[in-house]
Amino acid sequence: MIYDRDKCILCGICVRACGETAGHGLLSFAGRGSASGILALFDGQDGDEPCSACLRCEELCPTGALLHRKD
Repeated sequence: MIYDRDKCILCGICVRACGETAGHGLLSFAGRGSASGILALFDGQDGDEPCSACLRCEELCPTGALLHRKD
């Protein structure tokens, strides 16, 4: 997943989509003020499941700040 901080408006739609809709909870807010952004735990850190690439967060992002990396 590629996160473009410059495009992100911190609406939280991706965080809710990952946690509530997809049931993964791998996205959260991090930082404060101008240093705020989206934190992604895609590598299975802290015991979390790795991203299943459901792309729900990318589909709902209104600004295109999240893109799926095609490896």
